Amino acid sequence: MPYYSSNAIEGRLLKPKIAFRKKKRLIRLNSQRLEVFENNSKEEPISIYDVLGWDVSFSEHLRTIKLSADGKLIMTLQASTYNEYNLWLGRLFKACGARDLEYFYELKEILGEGAFAIVKLAIERGTEEQCAVKVIDKNKAEKLNSKESLNRELDIMIKLCSIPRPHGGRPIPIIEMREIYDLSDRVYIVMEYMQGGTLEDAMMRMALRTERQVRTTMSEIVAAVEKLHSMKIVHRDLKLKNILCTNANFPLEVKIADFGLSNYVRDGSVALKSHVGSPHYVAPEVLKKDCKYGPEVDLWSCGVVLHLMFTGRYPFDGGTIKEILESVARGDFKMDSPAWKLVSEEGKEFLRKLLTVDIRQRMTATDALNHVWMTSDRLTRRS
Repeated sequence: MPYYSSNAIEGRLLKPKIAFRKKKRLIRLNSQRLEVFENNSKEEPISIYDVLGWDVSFSEHLRTIKLSADGKLIMTLQASTYNEYNLWLGRLFKACGARDLEYFYELKEILGEGAFAIVKLAIERGTEEQCAVKVIDKNKAEKLNSKESLNRELDIMIKLCSIPRPHGGRPIPIIEMREIYDLSDRVYIVMEYMQGGTLEDAMMRMALRTERQVRTTMSEIVAAVEKLHSMKIVHRDLKLKNILCTNANFPLEVKIADFGLSNYVRDGSVALKSHVGSPHYVAPEVLKKDCKYGPEVDLWSCGVVLHLMFTGRYPFDGGTIKEILESVARGDFKMDSPAWKLVSEEGKEFLRKLLTVDIRQRMTATDALNHVWMTSDRLTRRS
């Protein structure tokens, strides 16, 4: 069965009995419960059905949907418009337990690719709403010994789905998952579609950024990290490509995405050991022999992202991966390029407290949100 959250829908549909005799009924579908009312009454349903396991057949030309159980036709419904037909068809497929995502979504072009997954643009049938679908190949994941991390990613995505989403208030800067379809050979994760692309895309479009624009974006990123850490989740792969934008230009609204390398720190202790992450963004403690690390690695990665937004360059670089990792391990970076003349002293101090090798001195997400650079209206620069 796919994991999903479904809202109840209702409408007046025709119920053909025999040729040329049709009766309009008020139909209400709530999860797997289908209720049939008299056309002008909702007091008591005249029929109630549990449609889980039923078969759905349809005729797009006639806009009809047939529901059968154990090979016996139970009812035929006919919609007045194609939009209504598509909406009811998609919802009934879900309610009856149809397993293939392509019953409900039309998959479009590829938005991104990974070792055992691709992300595609998709259109929900009936509503025409755009969304993003991550398609994970289970066989490839197993060959790459990633089955455990895949199961953990699904668990974390479901847990994040339970976060209350405010109406009208400040949105939670974490990508919203809508549905999971867990099939024998693949997994579909349906998520909101972020039209602005990645933060990397946005930086390429907008080469010139003010410090206040950068600060607004960083506050969203750190707020997302704080929320994850409060749930004992460490992202472990924060980078420009895993930060998505709802809009195309600064000031940006951003959300953290891609929890494929994420893990739990159950009791807040430093307990993670896997050598994971991208070379330019990885924290120095991850590189140590017999390493043990915790949520602090995400704040280091935030520092790398901030350095990129300030200067367009990585703080730690090299000609090879070995040289990059050696630079990260030393933790030495300079602020001597012309770009730093446009950054306040508070901004520089904020960055230093993120890119600190000693995890005891590195800021937490809560520390970062309360730092003077985040809270002050006045920023100082030295001439």
